[in-house]
Amino acid sequence: MGTPSYQTIYSLAIQERSLAIACVMALHPITQFTYPNYLVPNDSVGVYPVNAYLQPQNVVIDPYNLQGIQGYGTAPPGYQYRIMTVQEYEALISGIQQLEISQKSKLPEWLYDENGNFTVGLDDILNQKLFFTCLKDKKGSRFIQDNFSEAGVNLREQMFDAVFQQNVFYDIAADRFGNFVLQKMIEEVEGEQLGKAIDLIAERCVEMSFDRFSCRVVQKIFDVVEAEDLHKILNGFEGSVAIMSMDQSANHVLQKMINLYSNEMIHFIGAELAADMDDVICNKFGCRVVQFLLEKLCKDLTSPFPDQGNKKNTLRMILDKIVLRQRYCQDEYANYVVQYVLCHPFLKCYATKIIEKSILRNIVMFSTDKFASHVVEKTLDIIDPKALDDIVHDLFTKSCGRNGRLAIEKLMFDQFGNYVIQRLLSMSIEIRQGKRQGSESWFKLLSEKIQENATSLLRYSSGKKILETLSRELGKSLV
Repeated sequence: MGTPSYQTIYSLAIQERSLAIACVMALHPITQFTYPNYLVPNDSVGVYPVNAYLQPQNVVIDPYNLQGIQGYGTAPPGYQYRIMTVQEYEALISGIQQLEISQKSKLPEWLYDENGNFTVGLDDILNQKLFFTCLKDKKGSRFIQDNFSEAGVNLREQMFDAVFQQNVFYDIAADRFGNFVLQKMIEEVEGEQLGKAIDLIAERCVEMSFDRFSCRVVQKIFDVVEAEDLHKILNGFEGSVAIMSMDQSANHVLQKMINLYSNEMIHFIGAELAADMDDVICNKFGCRVVQFLLEKLCKDLTSPFPDQGNKKNTLRMILDKIVLRQRYCQDEYANYVVQYVLCHPFLKCYATKIIEKSILRNIVMFSTDKFASHVVEKTLDIIDPKALDDIVHDLFTKSCGRNGRLAIEKLMFDQFGNYVIQRLLSMSIEIRQGKRQGSESWFKLLSEKIQENATSLLRYSSGKKILETLSRELGKSLV
């Protein structure tokens, strides 16, 4: 399997401007970004080399994080990079300029006047065998959409028969302009024609969901067809939920189903997410799906949700997974889901489990972690006064590191821990002013410890904020 040449990358870039822009950002000689040997198709089948996969709309490129891209993992052994030369860069820029020209309408000029308005009807486009050309053209697609509703029965049937054939349907669904025509047709047709659309989508519903244009067609069928008529499509997603949730296009299909259908109909989504929770909740798209499902399931709650009962309950399956993993608090994406559980008024028993099993046992480590520190701040807001006193006591009595520094001092000077101290200081002031329940004694402890370290705190912007807050409360300048 050979390394794709610059010409291969360029030929792909010419097919789609967004990919060309990504290539420029990735290969710009000044930034010295490098380009991976493999582009990753957003496809459930697997990873293909660039020169074997010719649908650039399905290629995933993150120009800001190109080192070692292969799916969502790391680079394969022997992976090599190449810096784009200035000559190649200039050639690519020239190609993009040509691409701007080629993106203009490819329709014959006699179809519309000097103002861009069509001077022919849909029947003329069909008779001149320009229907498929129009479908994939920006102006042509819009013209078909605008006139489809008013077309006669025979004309509509001709267009439907032309489009709703197996190979044609999937090709148009994956087109940047053609997919809008399909969506319009799905909105307008009924009976056997709508049934044909359901059958075609059901046959490749997962594959279509991974394409950024086809996924819109899948979502449109959900809007149009009643839930009881969609079992064929919904059944087609079973076994693919986890991988779909982690895809930038397919995750929206799942969210659409979660939003529209009953908890019973989407039980399989929750079950599959729970089975692969470690991967899903730590993914930037997957975490959204998990939280969206939690929000949907919690809407029906009218009282606190117990942590005992039917283990096959969708909400319980997900929550049981979340409370078992303390590393979710430290994850870039999963921490948001943890915060949601902590703050929900009817999930207090699960919030308590998270606090006891994960947060209280790791309060210093979490407070100095980039992501877990947010979870700690949220915990301080919701925790009961007694537990809050215990946290403060630990911070003032436990030593950290070889130098014997108190935990409270470690947090003051930590890039993330200082935010926890700022929150604690604000809360102690609220208690002192009678705006919050709690012990007033630790305001004095915290105030004294801050003043002891005032000189060192002044060196940092975060330290100055702490001193300014305390100064306002004490009525004297510490800065």
